[in-house]
Amino acid sequence: MAEAMSHPSKIFNSKQCIKGVIIAVVLMQLCGMSYYLVFTLGKQRQKNASHVQDSNGDPHVYNVKVLEEVLHPGGDSNFKIEGKKVAKVIGNLSKKQQDFFPKIKSNISVYTTQSQRVKFSETLQKQKSFKKFNKYISQKVILGEDKKSYFHIVGTKRCFKEGTKSFTNQGLCTCLPNWYGPQCSIPACVHFADYPPRTLHVRKNPRRIIHAFPFNHEFEALTTLLHEVGDVVDQFIIVESNYSAYGDKKQLRLLKALNSGFGAEYHSKILYIFLDHFPEGGRKDGWIADAYIRAYCGKKGLKHIGDLRPDDIMIITDADELPSRDLMLFLKWHNGFPEPFGIKFRWSVYGYYWKMPEISRIMVGCSMFIFKYVFQYDTSALRKAVEGTYLLDKPSLRWLADNVTTEPWFFGSHNHLGGWHCSWCFKPKGIATKLTSAQNGDYPRWGDFPEKQNLTYIANLIKTGTWFDGNTLGEGGVVYETPKTDPFFAPSYLLKNPDKFKYLLKNPYRKLQNRYNQD
Repeated sequence: MAEAMSHPSKIFNSKQCIKGVIIAVVLMQLCGMSYYLVFTLGKQRQKNASHVQDSNGDPHVYNVKVLEEVLHPGGDSNFKIEGKKVAKVIGNLSKKQQDFFPKIKSNISVYTTQSQRVKFSETLQKQKSFKKFNKYISQKVILGEDKKSYFHIVGTKRCFKEGTKSFTNQGLCTCLPNWYGPQCSIPACVHFADYPPRTLHVRKNPRRIIHAFPFNHEFEALTTLLHEVGDVVDQFIIVESNYSAYGDKKQLRLLKALNSGFGAEYHSKILYIFLDHFPEGGRKDGWIADAYIRAYCGKKGLKHIGDLRPDDIMIITDADELPSRDLMLFLKWHNGFPEPFGIKFRWSVYGYYWKMPEISRIMVGCSMFIFKYVFQYDTSALRKAVEGTYLLDKPSLRWLADNVTTEPWFFGSHNHLGGWHCSWCFKPKGIATKLTSAQNGDYPRWGDFPEKQNLTYIANLIKTGTWFDGNTLGEGGVVYETPKTDPFFAPSYLLKNPDKFKYLLKNPYRKLQNRYNQD
């Protein structure tokens, strides 16, 4: 003991040794528990997962429940609510799929509390308020959240305001005409669609809608679109070029109009994209030019949106194709419809009065998840998606085809359409502009014939419902319709402003006694 007291360093070393042994034993126990948890949870995950092989024969383990969360996060969870839940979902994805979410991961802290979300929303409004558009500088956009009230809340029940006539204290909803479902949230174009989906359900939170299209001089259609769905769509991507679809230099009509106040109340939702070149080969083959400017809407436009989510909806149309407000509201609030999807449009020419006997069937949209991994942000490819089997031809996407309905599907039926396609709907001068701007793809290209550009000649075509080849529009003739004869005649904004758009609602060059054009 005296020796020990005279050498205190020996006592210190003995204590260190005992402490080290204890720590080692504890670490061994912890490692054993960790191995047990990893092994057990790994087995459980494999048990609950779908096994799919890629083109190299390597198995991919993908949890089907995770897939549903990724595609439709507005159901039981939403990517804006819990950062931990987002991280959990991301952790179950492959590295390639995780690449979709970098901005979501970096912004998780923004959405942790309600007060932070409100503050973030106020900041967004300041960022998105701008007075001037610049063709060389496209603004960065953060979509944020749609906080508008869309439902009547009765206890735990909800009735969709747009489709509800009345509701009881027990939460029973009575629907307006052309609205269906227990919450009056299903429009007629979905309810009466061919092979209507059986898995529809209302989301807890609205998804965001991005609507993209190229623009030439379709001011009437754009005005109508903004007033019809401007409060439903979260972002418009509009591409304008200083070249026509034919390759000729032209003015930037929309840029000038926007900076003069056109559509001022919707400026915060308009992402203006300037295309300053014409694709090689587009002059000889107009379909190259057509595909290029459509693809530019997605590949270039989406780079300016900073908070994309996999359940955002991407819509691509021409400027003269107007989805109905009812359909856009449905897309915003529902899950369970097949992807990609198209719309059956009411088709008319020169004005809404000359109704074609054929329906215009056009592929228009899908979720951002499908848009990235199936179409690689190519809006032209989405528009051409008329057959679903092509998805199965991509080995890396077989897991998607096995777990998600990926067969193209159309909203609408012959008597319950999903929107309006008004072709060549201008005054004669506007039709002449369209003639000379048209791509070199539809033959004969009537813009190559100077006599076809004569305004008196064009006015007579409008009067008689005749095409540039001298034949009556449509197979078997078009029908002259009015708001009284056709309940789906035109968008409500036009019908509420008949004096402003009279030339689109009524043939300005003749008074018809017969609804059928037999000239």
